[in-house]
Amino acid sequence: MQRLRVQLTGYVQGVGFRPCVYRVAKALDLTGWVKNNSEGVEIEIQGKKSPQFIECLKENLPPLATLDTLHFKNISPLLDEDDFSILPSDVAGKLSAKISPDMSICDDCLKELFDSSGRFYLYPFLNCTNCGPRLTITENLPYDRAQTSMRDFQLCNACADDYQNPLDRRYHAQPIACQQCGPALSMPVTEIVGCLRRGEIIALKGVGGYQLICDATNSAAIKKLRQRKLRDSKPFALLMLNAKSAEHFVEISKEEKALLESWQRPIVLLKKHSVISESRLSNHIADGLSELGIMLPSSALHYL
Repeated sequence: MQRLRVQLTGYVQGVGFRPCVYRVAKALDLTGWVKNNSEGVEIEIQGKKSPQFIECLKENLPPLATLDTLHFKNISPLLDEDDFSILPSDVAGKLSAKISPDMSICDDCLKELFDSSGRFYLYPFLNCTNCGPRLTITENLPYDRAQTSMRDFQLCNACADDYQNPLDRRYHAQPIACQQCGPALSMPVTEIVGCLRRGEIIALKGVGGYQLICDATNSAAIKKLRQRKLRDSKPFALLMLNAKSAEHFVEISKEEKALLESWQRPIVLLKKHSVISESRLSNHIADGLSELGIMLPSSALHYL
């Protein structure tokens, strides 16, 4: 019977790392615990398959996790331990842990967004351990809900069940929320859309800050935005539903498409088609330039 103590640093907080460790440990029939600490993540595991744990963990890392360092050592086994658990975070010591950047909505959450049978249907702030806000809601480390701006939102029973279910992808997802217990918009999406169609400008508070948005086919609205921003000629970025939509207006290589669709959702400069057939886009978006700055939706709110 072997017991290992493991310390990891890198992007290991806010990426579903502890639930991943839990699943790997249970799959190998190991006991022990995992917790966040001031440096990253600390683990103790015990069992006959302990020597397999580290390689198995490396092979099954969450999609957004990265390891900077991994140190382990053998320690004395415990005789009365019979389960594996996620412990409360250890706040002692100098804080040096990294917190993950905010992440664009994952495919699973996007499906739920438009699934009328689910409780996340059309909810603009749904997320899971693989996506959603991280850095911009975190006020202190280690990364726990109580140390984020989500602490003021008490989980409903359904979200609490997901949060505590090791088999659910929202297991220990700190920003978890739904229509019943989470943040809400100050006005319905239908009203926001109506404002845009009437040529108005919306200040949209999304993940990471505000965006000023208007209808890209409405030259009067774009001119008004330029006047208010004192931005006479600097180009504006254009939000498109997906890469397929963007292909009507710009040329996209395989590498550029991968950038557009990456979880960072950057603005990518793409060459305009020489002739854009039936384009309703205003010439005032990037007047006189051969490129458009294209971005794809990064959150459920953008998709709505």
